[in-house]
Amino acid sequence: MSQIRLQTGKCCHDQLTIAVRSRPCSPRTMTAVRGKHEMNEQTIAALTEALEDEYKARATYRKVIDTFGPVRPFINIVEAEDRHASALLRQFERLGIPAPPDTWADRVAAPKSIAAACAAAVAAEIENVEMYERLLSVVDDPSVRTVLLNLQDASRNRHLPAFRRYLDRLQR
Repeated sequence: MSQIRLQTGKCCHDQLTIAVRSRPCSPRTMTAVRGKHEMNEQTIAALTEALEDEYKARATYRKVIDTFGPVRPFINIVEAEDRHASALLRQFERLGIPAPPDTWADRVAAPKSIAAACAAAVAAEIENVEMYERLLSVVDDPSVRTVLLNLQDASRNRHLPAFRRYLDRLQR
């Protein structure tokens, strides 16, 4: 295996080292190293998918607020989605990789009712928990794993119960 070092800034610490094999390797073994942080293509793909999902949730919950006003739990959870996106963006920054921009604001539709919005949010949070489970199975980086576990926990133990409670109240 040989290594290629690319200077990315003025300082000797601002470099990207890429490990190159003379024979083909799987995406799991292809790695790039920036400083002391190692990442593989699956970690980058997982971070990207997670960030896109957080962007989409934030845009969806903002659309609910724009349509129906400052309704709980949407007003609380949209703020949490901001924090979730920020946590993921910090991982992109730490690893020295560009993060995708948020293009979701004009891509989500307004729900027909607050009950429909809550039902969709319940389904989305269930899918979110499952997505994080899948992403965690391919990520080795300890910092990224911690962030993904924390986000999964928030979806499972905070967001999902809040939306279910609100939906139950609406259906009584």
